[in-house]
Amino acid sequence: MTQRRGWRLAAQLAIFGAVGAASFALALRLHLPDYFAQPGRAAKFWTWVERASWGLALISTALAWVSNRQSNRLAEPHTLQPMQPDEARRPGSIEIPSDNPDGKTIRGRDKLVKELAKPFSWRYRHRERVLVLHGLGGGGKTATAAVFAHLMRDKGAQVWWVSASSDAQLQSGLRQVLYHLGAPQAEVDRAWAGVTSASDLLWRCLAEQKSKWLLVLDNVDDPSILASADAKVADGTGWLRNPPTRDGLVLVTSREGSPRRWAPWCRLQPLSRLSLSDATEVLIDYSDGQGGSRQDAERLADRLGRLPLALKLAGSYISDAAETPVAGAVAGFGSYCEALDAGRVDILDNQVDGTESEASKSRETITQTWNLSIELLERRGLVYVRRLIHLLAKFSDAPVPYSMLLEVEVLAYHPLFKGINPEDLVRHLKSLSHVGLIDLESDNSGSGAQSVARISFLYMHPLVRDVSRAADTDNERLTALAAGLLAVAANNEGFDSATDPAQWPVWQFLAPHAIFFAVELASTAQPDPRLVAALGPTASLTAKALRVIGHLWVAEVLLLTALEFMKHGTTSFDRTTKLDLRHELAIVLIDQGRANEASVHLAEIQQEVSAGGADVAFLLSVRHEAAIVMIDRGDLDNAEREFRGILSDARLAGLPDDDRNILGVQLELALVLIKKEEWGPAEALLKKLIERSTNAFGENSELTVTANLRLGRLYRETEDFMKALKYLESSLSAAQAVYLPDSPLMLAIRHEYAITLKAAGSKREARSELEDVVEACIRVLGEDHPSTQASIRALNELK
Repeated sequence: MTQRRGWRLAAQLAIFGAVGAASFALALRLHLPDYFAQPGRAAKFWTWVERASWGLALISTALAWVSNRQSNRLAEPHTLQPMQPDEARRPGSIEIPSDNPDGKTIRGRDKLVKELAKPFSWRYRHRERVLVLHGLGGGGKTATAAVFAHLMRDKGAQVWWVSASSDAQLQSGLRQVLYHLGAPQAEVDRAWAGVTSASDLLWRCLAEQKSKWLLVLDNVDDPSILASADAKVADGTGWLRNPPTRDGLVLVTSREGSPRRWAPWCRLQPLSRLSLSDATEVLIDYSDGQGGSRQDAERLADRLGRLPLALKLAGSYISDAAETPVAGAVAGFGSYCEALDAGRVDILDNQVDGTESEASKSRETITQTWNLSIELLERRGLVYVRRLIHLLAKFSDAPVPYSMLLEVEVLAYHPLFKGINPEDLVRHLKSLSHVGLIDLESDNSGSGAQSVARISFLYMHPLVRDVSRAADTDNERLTALAAGLLAVAANNEGFDSATDPAQWPVWQFLAPHAIFFAVELASTAQPDPRLVAALGPTASLTAKALRVIGHLWVAEVLLLTALEFMKHGTTSFDRTTKLDLRHELAIVLIDQGRANEASVHLAEIQQEVSAGGADVAFLLSVRHEAAIVMIDRGDLDNAEREFRGILSDARLAGLPDDDRNILGVQLELALVLIKKEEWGPAEALLKKLIERSTNAFGENSELTVTANLRLGRLYRETEDFMKALKYLESSLSAAQAVYLPDSPLMLAIRHEYAITLKAAGSKREARSELEDVVEACIRVLGEDHPSTQASIRALNELK
């Protein structure tokens, strides 16, 4: 479309130029007859007119070509690797929400989308490059922004979508943006630790981009969340700044439209109400044409304030009621409008002078449609529906994996859901979906060649969640139930699942809810001890999973937050959970290359355990991590002594030889023996370990894969390259079936494989592999991580 417009402009300029030249010539001919009477003057003059016309045509063509080139820059390929489908709408995801996920078209926003795109065109290049799309809740801001984001991505722009409904989600999303921008892990870690400015790092990386980009900050209802500490948004020192080049654009969606809350370099773009015609079409779309005459549809659309969310709820209600009629239910547009008029609900949010604000009107409208939908389902005998929607609203503003969280046996035991069975639960969820209060979806993605069982999850619009929470009369009981269900789900998955990469999708769904409850509890002056006791182990298990996935920073934040709210614990069970949280924190620090910090935690844990007693397996695990710190420091003799002592004490405690902890200690002992060049004992230990681990946990387990890796290293150092490559290829093949290509374990195997190729004389292949490994290590682990430095040294030796 842009190209056609450019060439059309060229044709118009050429025509106008020719007409203008001819008109000018005619005027001269009429006013200067004596001049043209001289010999040769007329021919010269018409030659000049012809040349002028051609010149104007060429100039206009060149201008059109430049304009098209500027527009087509959006279509140039970019280097950002597309996210896999299973990453979309995941915790921490920066992928655009699925456009029109329910199959309905977004009406009445075409002109607005074109307006948003203008700063990317040459003509409007001097416009503000921060756009604030503001309007009522439920007005379609996110849907409009998603359509615009998809349009920009289809034209080749890099697009990052970040939810800013909470500070935790904002920071998690912007951290993901930095990873996509290629920021070194070490720099990101320093920024998030407060050593350097995270917002400065983000904008430095954005300024270095050579292609068009769009950053969407969705649901920024409190603009101050984007400002730096003790500053205003207008200062431009926080997360929101004026893009330094014409290649970038920031789109913010917010309910806040006051210029005082934003900056002068922000362009406020109001989201106006839908026209009556468009609103009517939306209502008819959702009702599947079941509601009656268009005149009644227009009256109802106007009564609903032409608010897209309200139109969806009302239309879905009418469609569902027509499909399954029930006595007393509202039938059709006219009846629905009359029901709204007769059943006015108290306003939730008035202005100071008592008059209704636009926001309060939208809240009231959603509340009314919410109530009518709930009442319809209750008339059908769905007795748990009101309590169920209240319960779902207690979870985080993230996909809710109800197939894991809504444990029927737990619900049926609770007084509010007494007697509910699986069939009841499914019927209630489907009914809530039919009337538009929730959206049901499913996911069967996995990592590598494996996939987990299908995960069913649901979405709830933030405004529906707000209304549901406001209408809740059992707040404390339902909050406790929601936290308990999360704890049951995490414990059902268990430790083995938390450390199994094949189960990553499961924990990616559970993680945001664990973080949400942890933050809620940590910010509460006196949290309910029952919630503390339930959510402490949940945080520990979730952090284990996040660590294995590779989200070390998120795991660290969750653990520190959990330790904060665990201060309110009072029982011996709480003490055990605190120790487990600190132990997991030490492991996360070791994986980040922060062995000195980890050793402090481990020493304090050992001191506390020695004073008050603890589970033998736990104590052995703490000693195991402390010995790993000794390896990192090069204290091999003491590390070997400690590992052998752990094995001896484990046998005295009656732990079996194929216990996971025992095999893990043997794996680290083998590494010590390799470093001490005790080849024979190390080889015998690793071969026995591979056999036991394969029998107990399979060839794809982390233990088996790492044991093959260590044996490959042993043969490489003893210059038996054929055997080394054999075991490394076995390790690589087994890991590829489960682990992602850039996971820390895969990078360790690829590093060892590359330097073995180098030692065997295949230097060209080794160099190519090491270049990829170094790039991935910098991105995933950071430039200062010991593993990254080892790969860099190996690559420099080849160069």
